[in-house]
Amino acid sequence: MTTELIKINNLKLILSLLIGFGLNAQNLVSNPSFEIHSACPVNPADLSSLTSWYPMQGHYGTPDYFNSCGSSFVGVPSNTFGNQVAFDGNAYVGLTTYNYGFTNYEYIQTYLTAPMIAGQSYNISFYVSCADNSRYSSNNIGAKFTQDFLYGNWSYDSLNITPDVNFSTPITNIAGWTLISGTYISSGNEQFLTIGNFYNENSTQIVNINPIGSLGAAYYYIDQVSVVQTPLGTSDFFQNRYQITPNPVNDKFTIISNQNEVITNIELYSTYNKVKSYKPIDGNYNMENLPSGIYYLIITSESNRKSTHKIIKL
Repeated sequence: MTTELIKINNLKLILSLLIGFGLNAQNLVSNPSFEIHSACPVNPADLSSLTSWYPMQGHYGTPDYFNSCGSSFVGVPSNTFGNQVAFDGNAYVGLTTYNYGFTNYEYIQTYLTAPMIAGQSYNISFYVSCADNSRYSSNNIGAKFTQDFLYGNWSYDSLNITPDVNFSTPITNIAGWTLISGTYISSGNEQFLTIGNFYNENSTQIVNINPIGSLGAAYYYIDQVSVVQTPLGTSDFFQNRYQITPNPVNDKFTIISNQNEVITNIELYSTYNKVKSYKPIDGNYNMENLPSGIYYLIITSESNRKSTHKIIKL
């Protein structure tokens, strides 16, 4: 068998693995639409019957669980906070992202079914709906990945940390559901997900959408949470910030930049760990001694923005 034929067969195998991977990508959230529960909810401020989701420990905020089998206070579609059918199934949760007059932030947390892999890219998505009785809407509904559960400081305050995914404009949609989504590149071993408003009141934008709303707050239902490893690596790939050429690679490749920012760091990962680092000034980057397979190149710019690109080594 010739060398070229071996490379063609390797490419066919890699592409078949890629297709299989894309079809079988699994949600790492074990109870994504909040359907699994040990008992029907009765009162607000209680997640105790909900499987795999928790309020933040060490924090006074009290998110709510709603289910069609629940009492009139926490039913679906009708409940104390408004009337909304579930985006998926018969249940959802709710939390406050802003409260007028006194601080009251609320968060929900869960653990992923498997730890994240360093250098890999993940799509995070969930749906939110502003409750009918909310007087306000807010921005800054986001998500944060960590290696351990986040803890509060025994107050109602925001965590005041930077989320990994964040919706930066106020969500005023009361009639339906709004998708929040983004891409996250793992640092390695993150296995916990927290959802809420991570910014303080001074950094949160508020819109008065219902002056007679019984809730002096911005309150949102949340449903259908998904965390899935992405086959292609990153949203930046489609924004054409960088071009890897050639790709697939025989031995060496170059990076063509379509932006003015200086590249400060280049790292190459296999599926499970970092393979090597490159100096940005090299120009040509060598993969000659690496086995055939799929690799991920993480390019960091001077503004600390990261872009991940899939490379196929023949």
